[in-house]
This record gives sequence, C-alpha cells and structure tokens, in this order.
Amino acid sequence: MLTRILSVVVALPLFFLVFFFAPFWVVPLALGVISATATFELLNATHFMPNKKILALACALSFCVPPWIYFLSARSAVSGVFLFVCVLFFSAVIDSKNITFEKIAGAFFAAFVIPYFFSSIMRISMMENGRYLLLLPFIAAWMTDTFAFFSGSLFGKHKLAPAISPKKTVEGALGGILGSVLGAVCYGIVLQYVFFKTPDYLVLCAIGFLGSFAAQLGDLSMSVIKRNYGIKDYGAIMPGHGGILDRFDSVLFSAPMVETLLYLLPQVFM
Repeated sequence: MLTRILSVVVALPLFFLVFFFAPFWVVPLALGVISATATFELLNATHFMPNKKILALACALSFCVPPWIYFLSARSAVSGVFLFVCVLFFSAVIDSKNITFEKIAGAFFAAFVIPYFFSSIMRISMMENGRYLLLLPFIAAWMTDTFAFFSGSLFGKHKLAPAISPKKTVEGALGGILGSVLGAVCYGIVLQYVFFKTPDYLVLCAIGFLGSFAAQLGDLSMSVIKRNYGIKDYGAIMPGHGGILDRFDSVLFSAPMVETLLYLLPQVFM
C-alpha cells in the first residue's frame, strides 16, 4: 500500500505539470509516450506479436497517432494506418503460420485503437474551456476506482463478473458510479466558486454516471485479456500499480465516453 501511495505522490505532480502548466504541444507528445508504452505492454505481456520488427512498428505508430492528429489532422492519420495494415498483411503473407489474422487484429487494436482512445484527452482539452473539461475523464475513472474499492470491501456480496475479476462486486460497481457522480458534482462546485465557471450540474451528473460505466467496462475489458493470457499485470513501470495499461485501463474507456457526451449533451457551462 505504501508503494502505491508513493507512486501516486510522484505521478500526480507530473500529471498536472504536463496537462496544465506545460505548453499545449507537450500534451500530444505525452499521450504518444503513454500510448506507445501501453501498446508495448499489451503486445509484449501477451506474447501476441512474435515479430519484433512489427512490435517496434506498432509502438512507433501508437506514439505517432496523438501528435499526428494534433499537428496534422485525424484524416491524414488514415495514411499511417493504411501503411501499417499493409505491413501487417505483407508480413502475414511471408509468415502465415506465425502471423495469423488474430494477431493482425490484436496488433491493430494495440497500435491504433489504444492511442486513438487516449487522444480523446487531447481532443477534450482542445474544446472551448478544455482546460477545465480535461479532468472529467480522470474524475470519472479515479473516483469510480476509489469508491468501488471501498464500497465493495464494506458492502460487497454479489459478484459482478467472477470469471473475469473475482473481487469485483455489484455493490462495488454501484458505489463506483455514485462516487463518480459525486466527484463530478464536487468538481462543478470548485469550478463555480473558485474559477467562477457556472456548470450545468445535470450534465455533470450524466457525465459522471456514464463515464463511470465506461471506466468500469474498460477495467473489465483489460481484465478479460489478462484472463485469456494468464497475466497478472501488463508491466511494472508504476510500482504498486503495475504498468501504464493497468493504471489507465479505466481512463482508456472513460475519455472517449466523456468526449462523446461533450458533443451530444448541452454545454457544461451555462
């Protein structure tokens, strides 16, 4: 527990330094590093991609996706994705026994879907009042994790998905949703009385509720892969937490959910 706390103490100042105080162009580069690390962890831990050259190329593409979207455009990123898919299938033609369609699909997910989902954080920050909206995916994910842990420990009786994650309970999941909604509302109060931004609390509640659902789905989704491949942690880059993908699996799904809601729902600020 002490190791986990120390990791958070070190990581949080770095997080705020990158996303709030550094020049904005640092954000896509930071997301590129996070994405490439997560891609390597997934493909390496599962031994999913035996070809080291393709593994390196997948990590390179994963790093490039967020800056590519920011500095160029999302449409131009199609060129990079197309070239990567061509390389995957060309490799499969040469070595069809080891590089199957299943491995091609897994490599594509790791190299493109993961960084594109993480890029939601960047796209949120580029919206109007983006610096204030940026925290919402993290609030949804981290408040969900915290409240789910404590409510599950205190009240958990009914297993949520025992075959995937035996310790998770229905009560913990509901507590996580409640925690996310409360976290969004509390953040709204801070915005209103500290930064003088008047939020729509109903919109914040909706973001907290659905963001929590997405965060828990992200956690369980990465657990499915762990179960399938007998993995405890994806990596060890964060002592006490595992790898980047272990720590940010909830954010991986909460970020695109929050981005979608910000497009669909009325504006957060009145």
